[in-house]
Formats: sequence, structure tokens, C-alpha cells
Amino acid sequence: MHTDGEAMIPEPASQPVSADRDRGAALPLVLVMMVILALVIIPTLNYAVSVTAANNVLSDKNERVEAVKAGLRIALSDPQALFEECNSSNSGFRDEHPLASVSLNGYSVDTLCYLQDTANALAGDELRVGVASTRLGTAPPVELRGSSYWSAGSEADWLGIASAETATDQIWLPRLPVTSLTLENRDGRQMSEGFATCTVYFPGTYLDEVVLDGPTFFTSGVYYFENEVRVVGGADVVVGGGAVQGCTTDLDAIFYTENPPASVSMSGLGSTFVFGDRGRLLVDNSDGGDLSLVFNRRYAPEEDPTVAPSEDVSIISVNGTLDVDDDLVDLLVAGDLQVPRSMVGAGDTPEEADTQGFLPSRFTPQLKEPEAPSNVDAVAYNRKVVVSWDAPYDNYDPITGYTVTASPSGETCTTAGGTSCVVEGLDDDDLVRFSVVATNASGDSIASAASDGVTPDGSSLPAPERPDEASVEAFNEALRVSWTAPTSDAPVTSYEVTAQPGDHTCVLDVVANPRAPLTCDVQGLDAAYLPGYEVTVVAESAGGTSPASNRTSPIEATGDPLPAAEPDPAAVITGTPPVVDVDLADGASAVVAIPGYVATPQGRFRVSNPNGHAVTIGGGILAAELDVVDARMTTGTAESVNIGFINQELQRRYLLVSSISGEYEKSRAVVQVNENGSYAVNSWEVQ
Repeated sequence: MHTDGEAMIPEPASQPVSADRDRGAALPLVLVMMVILALVIIPTLNYAVSVTAANNVLSDKNERVEAVKAGLRIALSDPQALFEECNSSNSGFRDEHPLASVSLNGYSVDTLCYLQDTANALAGDELRVGVASTRLGTAPPVELRGSSYWSAGSEADWLGIASAETATDQIWLPRLPVTSLTLENRDGRQMSEGFATCTVYFPGTYLDEVVLDGPTFFTSGVYYFENEVRVVGGADVVVGGGAVQGCTTDLDAIFYTENPPASVSMSGLGSTFVFGDRGRLLVDNSDGGDLSLVFNRRYAPEEDPTVAPSEDVSIISVNGTLDVDDDLVDLLVAGDLQVPRSMVGAGDTPEEADTQGFLPSRFTPQLKEPEAPSNVDAVAYNRKVVVSWDAPYDNYDPITGYTVTASPSGETCTTAGGTSCVVEGLDDDDLVRFSVVATNASGDSIASAASDGVTPDGSSLPAPERPDEASVEAFNEALRVSWTAPTSDAPVTSYEVTAQPGDHTCVLDVVANPRAPLTCDVQGLDAAYLPGYEVTVVAESAGGTSPASNRTSPIEATGDPLPAAEPDPAAVITGTPPVVDVDLADGASAVVAIPGYVATPQGRFRVSNPNGHAVTIGGGILAAELDVVDARMTTGTAESVNIGFINQELQRRYLLVSSISGEYEKSRAVVQVNENGSYAVNSWEVQ
């Protein structure tokens, strides 16, 4: 303490003895902690880093494993595509076939496919004669695929190796399946709103022509056609359920078509077309546009004898012919062909086809008399009646003439193929009716239904009107003249062409040549005559002679020699139309696939494929005549086209291997894939 006035003496500063002691004590602690960190913490951190790195490696590996597993699952996601794609290169057993790569988990996954084994539709003891030609003198083209060929030495030889069941070294002549007699609409039915555009047909009987020109699906079962089924450009047709998906399915068609049938006679899987009467299949792309017709192979339950005969049959015709009593009998064309009449159903007691409502196919080499003319019309004049009618079906034996008969008086007129003539010598005021009979080389038709009654009334039958001015083509010392027919109440019987000066004429007899073109050659002219000849035409009928046509301008008779005249069309016979006719003249895309058997033993089977389109008809063919021309054929080389007998592979066993380039992980599976899209996995391993 100090007092005022005393000098202040500073106290001495205090010494930091305890702080230095604390710092000295902390240093060993730091050293201890550093030792602990070095011995414990750092290794723990290194371990954590190592574990994290290992986990990343494992995670990457797992991602690659899942990627290769997913790659294999993707390959199996569309078994039908896999069935075809895996062997699309036709490589041999155990040759690798790469499938499309896919990107998964950031990796590009590649899948290889190896064919290991196959199973065919028919076993060795079931192999049938696949391509057979039964008409005398015909033989299958050697280029057709398959090793089983047979051609009849006489019209009946083939029956010695024919069988109603498919069997080794036998020609398969299957019976007809029973079909629904329910009449179905030729236009089919449409899927309900909300579904893709699709015309649906159900099994049954079709009497009218069916034209297919868009997306179309035939539900599984048996179809009977008595008229033409035409597949044209724009058509995308799938026949029956099965391996190839159509624009709808059997089940959807049953439940979701507009106005479905009251009863549905679907059966089995796939479809069989039965053709009787005028029924035939025509595939024609001449109008342009892409076209596709694919049959699914037909599977029918063996326990159902009514449809069992349709098993493995795509197309079958009704065989035999009708006798005078309309009973079905065997078809016999002497020296040419013999085919037994069709029977219906499986088992020991089949029924004759006509008792089940079937009519035999008309498309045979057998020539028959025409059917009756129709729509007979009569127009009365003074003691004359002009009679006209519609030409009937000629059964592919051209009509050579008609005879018209008046009733009750009996007067007649005839033509050489024209569809009108004039009955003369009738009494005015008498009521008369007229019937017409058609004639071909096979005989006479039955008489047509009579016309309405008419009474000759005294009015004059007028002459034909004036023909239009003729067209003229000049040749050396000749003129070829053509014209159009004038209006005439009575049929024109002849034309006379005159070239002036000199009255040079030629005459066309229309009665004797009703199908001949309206042309005539005036010959014996003077090539040096100037300024040239003027030409007129007159027409003659039962009513008289027409006025002459207007004169042509002068035409000189000079130029090239006169060519030969066109033949009379009546003399040209085109032959029996095919029961199956695939005519693909246009270059637009076309696909035709008929995997099942085709049995048309009394009809013609024709394929014209000049552009080499994708045509496969592989279940075997039995036909009276085979007519196949295909750009894919190599002369003298067998098995060059997929037409004929192909023992279809129904199952293939594949080894699938999915991997990532440069990585070890692989997914391997052995799978059995069926043609219809079902599959089974035999084994699957991942490494």
C-alpha cells in the first residue's frame, strides 16, 4: 500500500510456470495419439477404401452378369423370330450365327446362336410321295424341291400306291373333312372399334366369289368354297391360327368381331380350304401393290373323326363327277386320268361327298356340255321375233352354237356362237315363247327357261343404222379395214366393205364367225393408183341393209406386204383353269406360304413366279397337272425352289451364348424352340 506523495514502485511481473508445464505435458500425448493413428486409424481407413474399391468391382461384375442374362432373355422374348432367325443363314450344325446386339447397363451385349438338333414334322417311316403328277404324260418339273416324285404311266397306275393316310412311299389321297353347311358372307366381318383394321372369316360354306385385298384373318377350321377366292395386291392374309400372327387371333375374333356368327364351328389350329364346283384359289398381283398369303399348318384333333382328315392339309378339292342322275361317281377321262370320288370323314365307314353337300370340282380335263343359257328376251315384229340371251357357263369346252326354238309353233334360228338371232315365218297375233339350247363339242345343254310370251304385231324390223367411218391401214396392193358395230334392233349377219373406184370388196360373215374382230382385207388393188381408194362399210341384218358409212379420205394401196389375219378366237382353247393359280407377274413384293399338303388330283396346279418372289409350298402336292415356272429354278438342279415336299422342321434345339466383348461374363442356355412359338429351356448357366 502506498500513501499520497510516496513514489509508486511497480510490482515485479508474475512467472508463467504452470503454462509451460502444460505444454510440456501435452507433447507426449500428441506423440501417443500419432502412434495410435498410425497403428489403428490409418489401416482402418485403408481397409475401408479397399472394401469400397472391391465393392465397385463386384458391382460392375454384377451389372455385366445381369446384362448378359438380360441379353439371353431378349433373344428368347420372340421365340418365333428366334426359330427362323437363328438358322436363317442355313448354316450347319454348331456353326455360329450372330443375333442382333443390344445395349444393356451401358454395355453392348452380343448373342451367338448355334444349331444343335432338329425335329421334323414326319418321321422316316411316315415320308410320303410329296410331288405327284397323275395325269397321263405329265411329270413334275425336276427343279422342284424334295426327293419324292412320281408320275402316272397310265390314267389308273397311280391308284396302286394311293392311300387315304399319309404313309411311306404312298401318294396321299386324303378324305374330306366334314364342314359346316352354314352359309357365310363373302365380305367377312370386321373387328370391333378399337382393334386394328381386320376382316375376319369364320369356317363355313361360301357360295359367292371372295376377294381379299387388305388385312384378313381366317379363324382356325374347315372352309368350303364353291366359287373363286382371289388374293390381290394390297392383301395381307393369314389363314388359321398358329405360328404366323395375323391381324387378329382366334380368341379375339370370337369375342370382338362385329355381328359374330350365331354358332362358330372352329376346330384345331390352322385352316383347310376345300374347293368344290367352281371353287379355286387365285393369287394375282397384276394390279400392283404388295401381297401376302400365309397358311398356318393345320393341326386337327385325332379323336374327332369329322375334322381329323384335315390334319396337315392346306388345300383339297372335291373329286369325282356327277352322272346323269346327279350322283357322284369316279372321274374317268379315257386315256388321260382316273380319280376316285371323294369320301368324307375318318374311320371305317366314310360317307360319299355328295351326301354331305359337296359338289365335285369343275376344274378338270373332263369336257362337259354347257349349262343352260339364261335371261332369254324376245322382241316382236312383222312375222319375226328378235331373240337374245346370256351365254352360259361352258365348262371350259367352248360353245360352238345355239339353237332357238319357238313354242308352240316350232320355228327355229341358229347361230355359230352369237347370242341373238331372228326367228322368222311366225304368224301375227299368235302368242309365242322361246327357249335356247347351247352346244359344244361335248353335247347340248338343257333348254333354257322360256322367254315371256310375245305376239308378232305387224311392225317392220328396221335395218341397222349407218356404221361409223372406217379406219384403214395401207399395205402393198391391199387395205385392211376395221370398224365398230352400228346400232341394230336385229343382230348384224354380215358386213360388206367396198373400195372405190373399181368396186373392190370383202365380206365378213358374222353368223359364221361371231367372235371375229370387225376387220376385213380388201385385196387385188393397184399400188400405183393415185390419188388412192375411198372405203365404205355397210351392215346387213334380217331387217335389211344399212346406209353406207361415210367415205374415207383417199388412201394409196402401197407399203409392206399384207400380214396374216388374226386367228378366229373361237378356235383357241386355253386349257383347264388351275384349281390353285399363283400368278405373280408384277414386281411388287409378294409372299405366298402354304406349308400343308395340297391335294387336287383331278385339277391343275400352277405357279408363275417370273420375279422370284418368296413362294413356299412345302407340304407336298398331288395334282393332275403341275405347271411351275419360277425365276429361282436352276435347270437340272433339284431342290432349287421351296415348292414340293419339304419335311418341315417343327422343332430346333439351339445353344445361345450372350457375352460382352472383352469381358469374362457369359450367359449360356440350351433351348428347344418350336415352329409355333412355344419353347423350353433345357439348361441355363451364368459364369
